Formats: sequence, C-alpha cells, structure tokens
Amino acid sequence: MTLPALGIAAVLVVLGAAWLGSRLKKTRRLFHDVAESHRAIALRATEIVHIQKRRQQAVTTARTARDMVSISASATQGVHKGISGLVFGALGAIPALRDGSNAVKTVHDTTADGVYDVIRLVDRIDFEDS
Repeated sequence: MTLPALGIAAVLVVLGAAWLGSRLKKTRRLFHDVAESHRAIALRATEIVHIQKRRQQAVTTARTARDMVSISASATQGVHKGISGLVFGALGAIPALRDGSNAVKTVHDTTADGVYDVIRLVDRIDFEDS
C-alpha cells in the first residue's frame, strides 16, 4: 500500500471510530433514559399499589364501622324497648293513665323505631364504589 493510501485508510479509520463513538454515546444516553423511565414507572406502580392497599383498608374499616353501628343500634333498640315496655306497662296498669299512656307509647315506639331505622341506613352504603 502506498503512503497516500495508508493516510486515507487511517483517516477513514479515525472518522469511523469517531462516528462509532458518537453512536455509542447516543446509545448509552438512550439506555440511561430508558432506565430512568423504567425506575419512574416502577416507583409510580409501587405508589399505585400502596394507594390501592390503603383504599382497601379504608373500605374494610368503613364496613366494620357500619356493621358495628348496625349491631349497636339493634342492641340499644332492644334495651330501649325493654325499658319503655316496663314504663308503659306500669303506666298502663293504672286505669286513669291507660288511654293517655297508650297514645304516648304509640308515638314513642313509632319515633324510636324510625330513629333506629335511620341509624341502620348506614348498612345500605356501598363503600366499594365510594
């Protein structure tokens, strides 16, 4: 090979190496960007899983509270009925008070049952769709 041919070959090798180096640098930058995007997506996915777990915990807690309100309302209503039954029974045993106490008992029982029914309306809440 002649000297000018060797010089041209050397220039071509240097130019090729420079071009290859620039392509390698761009490829590394792309890999870095992809890795950063992957890390960001993984972090967001972790956040979403955490949010879903917290939401499920909140739904479970709300359902438990709803059930406890319903159970408590039923127990309280039973005690309330027992006490009012004793009071209105005693009043009804007095002939002079019988008619008046029966009217008051009807209003009382209707009102009390309505209040306990309203309290139990919480049972109809669907926390899954909230």
